[in-house]
Amino acid sequence: MRDACIALADHFGVNPNKILEAAGYEPLRFFDRRIVDPAALPPDVNRLIDKVMAFEDDVVREKIVEMLLQFINLQKQMREEVSR
Repeated sequence: MRDACIALADHFGVNPNKILEAAGYEPLRFFDRRIVDPAALPPDVNRLIDKVMAFEDDVVREKIVEMLLQFINLQKQMREEVSR
């Protein structure tokens, strides 16, 4: 079911469109992060996006994104442990 795919994506912290497509569903525009208006993003986020997009090799760019996500998740875990 589509809702289950979205729930799984949320649980694993991935874009729901990846799981929807893997399950044979059409991706939902709602989850298409490419339609975000760059002008609406803070300047520091735009700088980060520019730096990541400067990597022409898709594999390298994906690895960098994965490392950033791991770092963000680690920071979140550390904050949660401190707040306990």
